[in-house]
Amino acid sequence: MDPSEVYLSMGGSPAIPDNDPAGVESTIAVFGGFTIEDIQVAVNITHPRIGDLEVDLTSPGGTTVRLHDRSGDNNDDIMTTYDLFTAPDGPGSMSDFDGENVAGTWTLKVVDAANANVGQLNNWSLSVDGVLSVTCNPVPCTVSAQATATPGLVCGGTPSTLSGDGSFELGSDCSGTLEYRFSNGGLVQDWSTDVDAVVFPAVTTVYQVDARDASTLAADTATATVNVLPAPTPAIVQTPGLLCTEGGSVDLDAGAGFVSYSWEDDLAAVVGTSQVLALGLEACGRTYTVTVEGVSGCFGSEPHPVACQACTPPEVSAAATPVPLRMGLDAAGTIEFELLSEPYVVYHLYHADTAAEVLAGDWTHKFCDLASQTLGTWTPIGPDTVRWTPIGPGLILEGHWVVVAERFGYEGSFGPRPSDTDGAGSAQPAGCP
Repeated sequence: MDPSEVYLSMGGSPAIPDNDPAGVESTIAVFGGFTIEDIQVAVNITHPRIGDLEVDLTSPGGTTVRLHDRSGDNNDDIMTTYDLFTAPDGPGSMSDFDGENVAGTWTLKVVDAANANVGQLNNWSLSVDGVLSVTCNPVPCTVSAQATATPGLVCGGTPSTLSGDGSFELGSDCSGTLEYRFSNGGLVQDWSTDVDAVVFPAVTTVYQVDARDASTLAADTATATVNVLPAPTPAIVQTPGLLCTEGGSVDLDAGAGFVSYSWEDDLAAVVGTSQVLALGLEACGRTYTVTVEGVSGCFGSEPHPVACQACTPPEVSAAATPVPLRMGLDAAGTIEFELLSEPYVVYHLYHADTAAEVLAGDWTHKFCDLASQTLGTWTPIGPDTVRWTPIGPGLILEGHWVVVAERFGYEGSFGPRPSDTDGAGSAQPAGCP
């Protein structure tokens, strides 16, 4: 409850000196302070001619208001309450004391400024209404920051929302308005009242979220981590490696183990949805991109340009040494020949008299696979020479043998084709029928 107090003067009824500017002073000491909202002063003075008197009230804070300024002429005595019945003559008014603290010494001074009449100050009192003044030491502003990422596990390049949260102690001098800043070594979003920021991390990233009070700038920092799942990585294999401009086809294989496949051409048109994309001559010089979905639900893409070139028939010739073509000249029954060709060529070995194909393979690139053949073994002799040795007895070594090299429909051969049963054009080394 706001206070309302009355304070009385003490110390008797002093006489007012006649025609003396020093006058007479009376004081009231007030203990226990509060803020003045309204104040009144009751004055009781005996004097035969109040027009001789000057009456001033001074507060503990030094504010002075003239209550009576030689008004009233030949009237006697002043018995009134300022600011209840009578307004001060001024200068000043009773409201000049509003807002001051009542505590301290109040002084009433009465001066008789003329000759011949004397009087006395009988008593006076203060009546004060006010508000209790409570001085508190504010609690320094302290902000506590928090940060979350939703979702916290994403595929690379997909969005996650960073959310900042902050709190401060009640009763502190914080303004109550929080601002947030988001960063990850570089600024993501500068200070604002927005509590969220959307990010698109390509790799697992730790983000810093700063929270501060907008007025005091008291701040705190928290972190949130967005974990990024690795994107699947298709590795396209083209078979064969070159597409002939004269004709042919290629297969593009994105590899196994993915949940889904989507192939697009260089015009962004979807041209396939399986692991292998079969293409004809229309693919020459164009780029095809496969997008695969991994088991994690993330997607990865890989482009692949299809290379083309004009193709010519491959060449095969007899080995220079020890003889142009040795067929069954020793007990081991070896056949030796030289491969003069470019990559991606399939070689066929025939016994021309029976049209039986003994072995087929890309020998220039698959020497390691030759030993797995059941009819014989192939052994590299030089950079471009292989030797075939039959396994087991009973193989017909006499007659005509043919090596045919094939690439995308183009063939070249050393020796007759299997249909050339007469053996025309075959190499007939010494010792063979």
